[in-house]
Amino acid sequence: MNSNVFYSWITQRLIPVLSQKSVLFMDNVSFHKREDILQAIEKAGHERSTLRMSGAATLLREC
Repeated sequence: MNSNVFYSWITQRLIPVLSQKSVLFMDNVSFHKREDILQAIEKAGHERSTLRMSGAATLLREC
């Protein structure tokens, strides 16, 4: 995946089906930080939170 594919997926596939005021948890891969992606998320009324790898491991253990 690259930033252009991710942008298209976020704006065309994910955002339209999200519940209002959702929080998107993303890891720290560089294209998750692209400004137009972050703006699209915020413009749609959602938030982005960074998921650190240690946090991901904790979530997996709790499931």
